[in-house]
Amino acid sequence: MTFLLSTAAASVEAQGLFRGQSGSICTQAEEAGIEPIRRTLVYVDRQSLSLDPADLGWFGALNQMLQQTMTTAEPLEMVILDSVEGTAKAHGESLCYPVIEERYHERFVSSGISSFLTNDLLDQIPELQKEFVVQMQNLIAPGYVDAPANIAKRSVERIESRHLLRALQSDAARFSSDLPTRVILYSDMIENSDLVDLTAVLSSSPEERVAMADTALASLPRLDFQGAMVYGYGTGATLDNPSAVEALSGFMQQVIYLANGYPVALSRELAVQPIRPSVVTSYDMNIEVEERQIKGRMQLMSDNGGRIIDSYLDLGTGNRSSHLDSGRLVCSQDAQCQFEGELATALLFEDPEKLFLEGERDALTGHLGFRNDRLVDSDNPALLPLDAQARP
Repeated sequence: MTFLLSTAAASVEAQGLFRGQSGSICTQAEEAGIEPIRRTLVYVDRQSLSLDPADLGWFGALNQMLQQTMTTAEPLEMVILDSVEGTAKAHGESLCYPVIEERYHERFVSSGISSFLTNDLLDQIPELQKEFVVQMQNLIAPGYVDAPANIAKRSVERIESRHLLRALQSDAARFSSDLPTRVILYSDMIENSDLVDLTAVLSSSPEERVAMADTALASLPRLDFQGAMVYGYGTGATLDNPSAVEALSGFMQQVIYLANGYPVALSRELAVQPIRPSVVTSYDMNIEVEERQIKGRMQLMSDNGGRIIDSYLDLGTGNRSSHLDSGRLVCSQDAQCQFEGELATALLFEDPEKLFLEGERDALTGHLGFRNDRLVDSDNPALLPLDAQARP
């Protein structure tokens, strides 16, 4: 691996600008009254690593995504999975990505740490981010111990036992947090164990994958993503069958969904929208269905332009939950908001529903379903009344 540590960056590291020590950006943000709105967990499966420089593209993709999406004071943890042994281990403390969003500049200054900004820190951000790359490399370096020179693509028959799900379960305590959690998983997504046979997964239908995931989770009672948004990449990269990606992704999506997570995107490439969120609100929600009240939860996370990312609607019964595939929350200066978004999967109808809301940000009302230009909303049976109140 290529290390980018320069003399200047080494001096910065000695000052502890990134870790949870005195003087770190996270510590300075806390002193300025800035609280993180999200945290990110990165899991790296050592069975997907090799010493071949051509195989390092996964790290570049991860770093670029972090540059585009990390928020001020957002904690980042990196964990090495061993899917052969079924274990997980973090080799260091959490990091703090060096980014200070423009909306926080005045807060930093007014908190009495103007020198932190006036010492050309903002100009140093690119160099600080290079040092951050070195710190990430240091955390994942143990995963490269005994790594092969390269990874030759193999047939299904040559794949050893793999316990990816047990490795994730072994670190399940880490998913517990008061902050919204984003999980980035780099792995070929292969499970080949007593829980499920790889050959069976690759030959399965979507309906069969649901049953397989349900059966596997019956033996994994502690695997609970606790509402985390999960992105995966590297899917099927070690297999010689290109068509394996769809089956592996489909099975893992069902596992994540049934284990109380939101499988946003699992594919060969890392697919995270380049959105840096600025606000998140959690709601208690009621939906009226045939004169019944269904209670649930909703999370809306958006950037300064109102673009939605890592948001969901959870009805709290029968695994009826879905993340929002798209949407925009637009609020005026008098705090009146309008929201329209589309769910990734269907909850109460046969097709993924749309969400139409308006009102103050902390008290939204509207409908879930499908609008019809020939009917007013109140007469449309395909629109279910919904109200959402922000949690304290």
